[in-house]
Amino acid sequence: MNMKKLFEQSMWDLLERKSIGNITVNMLVEQVGSCKGTFYKYYLDKFDLCCACLKNRLYDGINTDGGFEEFCASALDLFRQNATVVRHAFDSDEINSVRHYHEQLTAEMLYSVTGIDADGATNAERVCVESYARNVTTMTVDWLCRNCKESAADLLSYITAVAPHQISERIYEKTGGGALLKNKSAARAADSAVILTGVRDGQEVVYVTADYVGDKQDGKAVCIGYTVAAR
Repeated sequence: MNMKKLFEQSMWDLLERKSIGNITVNMLVEQVGSCKGTFYKYYLDKFDLCCACLKNRLYDGINTDGGFEEFCASALDLFRQNATVVRHAFDSDEINSVRHYHEQLTAEMLYSVTGIDADGATNAERVCVESYARNVTTMTVDWLCRNCKESAADLLSYITAVAPHQISERIYEKTGGGALLKNKSAARAADSAVILTGVRDGQEVVYVTADYVGDKQDGKAVCIGYTVAAR
């Protein structure tokens, strides 16, 4: 077994018992029987190793070729099977943490399904997509912290209650063949999101709200109302 695989195995074993915040490089190299010099030859820090570990052991099994719902469903299924490890790995919001990686991957899927060009996205589009991705990740972490009390199918209903395609549909009105960003308030309904755009202190701001109340409705889980504003 090569050194990278040994370090990944060491990280996985430690994540079964400790959160990433309580794992040190010293623990990793001691468990492998190596030294810090060898560790830093391959990894920037423990978060870099944590990401490499989960990418190779879990994320390779997540469906990124289908739609957003397929992506979420396959991720939740794998996370549920490895709930302790994933919960401990997600227990950090460092810039190069697994949690941040999951937010980025979720945002990439959202850009794909909404047809928004990630490189050419406006500030409003970027805030909306990234806020949605952050909410999806937060809901997933909360679910893991509840020991996956709800079924993965129920959580998926919460996550997809505000359909990703509405991100672009609600922000933009098609006018004369072009897409123009306008202040807009969609009528609140049990099956739609409300997205408002405006200007505050000279900066464009996007507010995303979901008007869903209750844990169950007609036998289906629905999203609890929330609001996200641009940072």
